[in-house]
Amino acid sequence: MKSNICKIALLTDLHMGKPRVSPIDVRAHLEKLLYPRIQELDLIVFGGDFFDSALTMNSDAGVYAAMIIDEVLSLAVKYKVFVRVVTGTFFHDRYQNRFFEIKSVTCGDISGVPLLRVFDSIELEYIKPLQLTMVYCPDNQPDDPTDRILDMMKTHRLDKIDFLCSHGYFEYLLPKGIPHVPPNMLDYNRISPHISGYILNGHVHIPLVRKKLISGGSFERLAHGEEHDKGYFIIDYNVVTHKASHEFIINKLTTQFITISVSGYPDMDACIKDIENRLASIHGTHGPNATVYIRLDGLSSLDTFIINYLEEKHPNVVATIKSKAQQDATCELDTVINTLPTITEDNLPQLIYDNVKDKDITLEEIKELL
Repeated sequence: MKSNICKIALLTDLHMGKPRVSPIDVRAHLEKLLYPRIQELDLIVFGGDFFDSALTMNSDAGVYAAMIIDEVLSLAVKYKVFVRVVTGTFFHDRYQNRFFEIKSVTCGDISGVPLLRVFDSIELEYIKPLQLTMVYCPDNQPDDPTDRILDMMKTHRLDKIDFLCSHGYFEYLLPKGIPHVPPNMLDYNRISPHISGYILNGHVHIPLVRKKLISGGSFERLAHGEEHDKGYFIIDYNVVTHKASHEFIINKLTTQFITISVSGYPDMDACIKDIENRLASIHGTHGPNATVYIRLDGLSSLDTFIINYLEEKHPNVVATIKSKAQQDATCELDTVINTLPTITEDNLPQLIYDNVKDKDITLEEIKELL
């Protein structure tokens, strides 16, 4: 740390193993955009959902996830950079953050403080060499964790902390018109007065800065509907004056997902011309063999013709149609998902027991099986 300025990288929602996103590309993008900057950092925060699903070591995603972890930690050890990992959504990260934990023995410490730590419960930490007080709040909370965060600060006789590192929802990150508020949503208005720096949050894939809240977004573009910028944040924080600033490092190499409303063009030729211009621009940045996913909105009679045109002329373009029925189904699915309970390691056995048809099995037997 130089001149009282602490430099922190927030990297969240890599979702290693996400279908249609090459883990080889993810590693290459990190090598280009993150690795060269680690030497100037003091702290790297992985903000949850490093994994997308349970991975095996005979899959590309499993191998490259392990490779990324090894490379980041090797550079962190070399340049004496702290690494903190916040556990994300249960069905994404599972127990796979043990990939990080098994490296902690070889990572050692910096001035008596562990270089690497993984957090799967709400915890407060003082990183003495950086003069930072941190609270970590993973996504396995059954309800609003705001009180537990504030109570923990009171227990340590702290009115303020430097950073809260969370994986979850704040009001400002919820989609407009959402029918149900997630039960584990944090209360920004109650927490923010106790934060000197920023709230560093993962989970929502849109990068956003609102007052003291930084939503990291996701490093890669993961699906249609994510056509905003992708990348990660670097935060400069003065540990004396508590002034903070941020820089967003854009991942211009990320996988391209494009949604096109054909009915919004005056004619088919205008639509095809625009698509060709977009593809030329993408190939200029990503190379001629880059895979591009194009989805047509399904509201035009010309959709099928344009898909046939793209399949014939551009073998690396994957074109699909989102029909009206699919749009309605997506809205219905979103509604259903928002009514589901928050699933954690602790409440999963009870949820299975409550919904299992065979009542001959006991809760204890379910716990043993899990």
